[in-house]
Amino acid sequence: MTSEIVILITELRNKQRITLPAGSYRFGRSAQCEYVLRRNNVGDHQFTVSFANGQWGVTDGGSDYRTWYNNRYLEPGERSEERRVGKEC
Repeated sequence: MTSEIVILITELRNKQRITLPAGSYRFGRSAQCEYVLRRNNVGDHQFTVSFANGQWGVTDGGSDYRTWYNNRYLEPGERSEERRVGKEC
């Protein structure tokens, strides 16, 4: 059975819930991203959500805009703390 993650992308009153199977997915304004976010305060490559070695993580894309994740801003290029699949987060 493959692992999947449900993420909620929010901005003011706009909310999007996305379920992703294991893999790597880029989010941003660029058409080269797997998920295009059409907002003015989003970089061309804002962040990446990826699954590797049984763990999910979020990596900031290093754009001029900051990525808010887990109640804090990630530093440019920072990967979030990873959480093991199957454990309560």
